[in-house]
Amino acid sequence: MLPTLYRSPKLLSHWVAYSNRLGWIMFPAKLNGWNERRLYRGDTGILTRIPARLGFNTGFPHPDAMSADSLHAYLFEQVQAGAHPLRRVA
Repeated sequence: MLPTLYRSPKLLSHWVAYSNRLGWIMFPAKLNGWNERRLYRGDTGILTRIPARLGFNTGFPHPDAMSADSLHAYLFEQVQAGAHPLRRVA
């Protein structure tokens, strides 16, 4: 079974994933970030599940991964639909 992908409002530069085999892990939301995964010890109650395909460039294992252009389009659609936009970090 493939891991599920989450984001945390407290970890803006990381994503969190869960699978029965791996448990809770976190990894940088960057190119090949999946290779830098480590144990996640944070609050799982604050996590928001996101489509696994958003982990495309990180190396996150999912057959329907999306490109960076598709990620931008997805986030734009979420904002238009009234979802809270991601905070910009300078």
